[in-house]
Amino acid sequence: MSRDRHAAPLNGPIASKRGFTLIEAMVALAVVAVAVVMLAALVGNEPAALRRLEAHRQAWELMGAALEGLRAGQIVPTTGEVDPEPWLGDEPVAEDVALQLSRADVAGRPGLMRLELTATYRVTGRSYQKTLETLLWRPPP
Repeated sequence: MSRDRHAAPLNGPIASKRGFTLIEAMVALAVVAVAVVMLAALVGNEPAALRRLEAHRQAWELMGAALEGLRAGQIVPTTGEVDPEPWLGDEPVAEDVALQLSRADVAGRPGLMRLELTATYRVTGRSYQKTLETLLWRPPP
């Protein structure tokens, strides 16, 4: 097995194609820098997003607890404000939490009420509102 005499020498045009040029390296570095900046912006917003999600979850839990209080007879189903304090827990994430109950009797169905429970709260400087609608039946007096 002899060596091919017609092979290209190592110092010819093939040898100059090995490695990266300075421009290619700078473009790659710029792409990596943009990706790092975008990731830093995403990570920087994460605590506010987590706080907002936790406030939304607490609002739904608060409305669920108030609904259970309505079903159990602990809350009188009348239109007006409902005190959220018994269900807020130790460390509420949301600020200025308010619960509003709306009641409408269903025509032709004695004892059947249409209830709308609305939670209004603020978190990270923005106001939010969640609404829950349900039917509740109580035996007519």
